[in-house]
Amino acid sequence: MVYPKWVPGGNSLRIIVVRTVALGDDLLRLYAEHYLNIARAYENFLSGSVLPEDGKPTPEEFKRIIGQCRGIVGFCTHMHLSVSARAMNRIIGEFEKELPSNATGRQRFIGWYTCFQSEIEERVYLTVLPHRVPYWSSLADGLEGIEVGRLVKALKNFKDAKFDAEEAGNCFAFERFTACVYHLMRVAEFGLVSVARTIGVANDKLDRGWDGCIQGIESEIKKIESTKPADWIEQKKKYSDLCSWFGTIQRGWRNPVSHIPRIYSEDTAKGMFGATVTLFDHLNGYGFAQQ
Repeated sequence: MVYPKWVPGGNSLRIIVVRTVALGDDLLRLYAEHYLNIARAYENFLSGSVLPEDGKPTPEEFKRIIGQCRGIVGFCTHMHLSVSARAMNRIIGEFEKELPSNATGRQRFIGWYTCFQSEIEERVYLTVLPHRVPYWSSLADGLEGIEVGRLVKALKNFKDAKFDAEEAGNCFAFERFTACVYHLMRVAEFGLVSVARTIGVANDKLDRGWDGCIQGIESEIKKIESTKPADWIEQKKKYSDLCSWFGTIQRGWRNPVSHIPRIYSEDTAKGMFGATVTLFDHLNGYGFAQQ
């Protein structure tokens, strides 16, 4: 967790950038640029570069001041700082009714900045380390990391699994590795159910979860062996391989993550992320889809 801080910088204050993350070759701006723009505006008001010491601003100066203030409202709105946005809108309204003196304008802005700083200090900021950014996604910002994107792409035929895939990625990004594995197992279950339904497992066994699905698949494989349809050898191999794969997942990952005391490390969660992508690439290749 990172808290915003202000440190001395010359004769004014400079704001520390608290949150930027990189995705591939692109820099994803979250709110860092907004903080910097507000800090620059504050420095400009303190230094006198926006308003001279005496008198009232010229029309051009006033136009520039109002433009900066409206820009700050936009930054605060985007950052969900409603109190700071309303406070700045109130200042704009006052200035538009009566042209302030330069001293009054500076004073009002400094007073607003105190409000902004107080509101910011109530926030807690989380940072995603660069090597975990490929697993992070944000629906609100339209951002998707490379690795979670690979998993979502592999789930093209399993649309309802996308939620858990994105949750798994965000859990990984924010160091919740056991939770990441838990969501990956929910993703894998969509594949298991699809295989079980396709081979003809009855609903009463499907309702029993992993045990019922795997036992049901094994029973249906025995039926294939006994009835020997035209492609029974290929069918037996396909379903046997998949059943063995799901059995390994259940014993090695799914059951342990659901019970104490097992916890998972970053390396293990990372490996399981890749294994889940491989699993669904195979299921797609066989033509399985959500049912």
